[in-house]
Amino acid sequence: MSLKRHGGWLLLATVFAYMWLLNTWTPLHRDDYEYALIWNTTQHLHSLGDVFHSLARHYLQHGGRMVSFFILDSFLLVDKALFNIANALAYTWLVLLLCLHSRCRSGAPEWWRVAAAALGLWYCVPHYGEVVVWMCGSTVYLWTACLMGTFLLPYRLTRTGTLPGRSAVTVPLLFLAGLLAGWSVENAAVATIFLAAFATWRLYRKGLARPWQYSGLAGALLGFVALAAAPGNFVRSAEVSAGIARRLGNQFSGTGEMLLYVLPLLLLFGIFYRLYRKRTVPTGRSFYPYLAGPAALILAYSYATDGRIGRMFGEAIIRYVLLPLDVTRPKVLARVMNTASGLEEMLFYLLLIGLLYITVRRLLGTAQNDLPAPTFPDRRFACLCLAGAAVNNLAMIGAPTFPARATFFAVLLLLTGMLALANDPALRAHFARQRRALLIPALAVTVPFLLLTAYYSHALNRIDAARLEHILAVRAAGETVAVVDAVPVSQRMLRHIFYVDWDNPVSRGGLMRYFGLTELHIRPAKPD
Repeated sequence: MSLKRHGGWLLLATVFAYMWLLNTWTPLHRDDYEYALIWNTTQHLHSLGDVFHSLARHYLQHGGRMVSFFILDSFLLVDKALFNIANALAYTWLVLLLCLHSRCRSGAPEWWRVAAAALGLWYCVPHYGEVVVWMCGSTVYLWTACLMGTFLLPYRLTRTGTLPGRSAVTVPLLFLAGLLAGWSVENAAVATIFLAAFATWRLYRKGLARPWQYSGLAGALLGFVALAAAPGNFVRSAEVSAGIARRLGNQFSGTGEMLLYVLPLLLLFGIFYRLYRKRTVPTGRSFYPYLAGPAALILAYSYATDGRIGRMFGEAIIRYVLLPLDVTRPKVLARVMNTASGLEEMLFYLLLIGLLYITVRRLLGTAQNDLPAPTFPDRRFACLCLAGAAVNNLAMIGAPTFPARATFFAVLLLLTGMLALANDPALRAHFARQRRALLIPALAVTVPFLLLTAYYSHALNRIDAARLEHILAVRAAGETVAVVDAVPVSQRMLRHIFYVDWDNPVSRGGLMRYFGLTELHIRPAKPD
């Protein structure tokens, strides 16, 4: 078996196997219990009739995301083992979609493209576990991204003239695909419509637009109207009001957090631009790696244990800055300490990104002496992906809040644009000469994270299973008050896991209604 020919498929199979493990070891959690009940009742879902009844109540009372919640509610009717397989397949399809959109031609996916897509998702997706592993979050974001990416694929193929045929099923099929894509997630649907409309307009100017493009676009617009006009949206927005100033401020916070996650992509874009402009990439010696490496290890140890460095920083700000200014409000002091608690994570991430940038810059700089500068034939497509990402985020002005998970589709577009730029033969030649020097550090950093994420997912799953067994025993005894221990496992460094303990109303509320509890108490974890 040729690695060059089949390596991409082998990597995709590896991605599927790993994601199946993560899904298997991720229990039902938070909103999963809410959606396992007919909306705003304590009745469990038992049939497809219950699913449609629940969706109708949800549409009128909470929101219009019927496509994603139909998928979620349907899986909640059956054993979660089926969802574990299906969600791993959906994630694998997403990786393949990134390859197809960036490559824009048929044939087996190259192993390096699959590896780059998988690594890009692993490191650049905000709140990874929340949007691609957790059952409720993945059906809202991962599954709808697959629907939108699949819908946009024919529009993307128009770039190479590979257009779908004129068969009788093409027009209604694209209409249905557009309907599902438009009826997905509000801001991502806007970006999808923008991209489909741009591709249609581009061919319309050349007199090459096909009927299926119009039907797909019409379906997407109709789906978006059904999504945005749901009465539940207005009920929900009335509960969380926000003026224009707050909505504009949300753009800075939401997009700013996304930019932190996609910083590796931005630095690669910067290097690509320097190569395109035929500028020399600096390759001089630097002491940064020798300083950043030990500093990153110290920060990682502090963040993974007691957060001492962040706590000391917060206390210093309070003692030497706020107290002399007579700022003593408990709410302000609590926010300072909360912000300082993330100091180690922020600095650790920035140090690692700096190491990546220094390494890639040096490798490309030493390889470019006798190679031509890349021309990046797909640079216009990369700019279109950037525009789509901007539309995705700007559409969040219509929402009172802008959580980082809402940037998921924007990150996918940025990653697709970066992979498309890598199609340039000269650029690939630059990387090919230093393949081993790039692969070894990537594996050295990524494999431990993969193993630790799997280990802690398994540990949390066992803890959750034991606590649920206790709750079932309590209910079997006819009691409605349960007391469980807090989760003793600390895994703050692993954002690829989404599990929030039951000591808050969101985690506790749905679970209590699902199991018929009147009280649920969490015993504090015993100190080590």
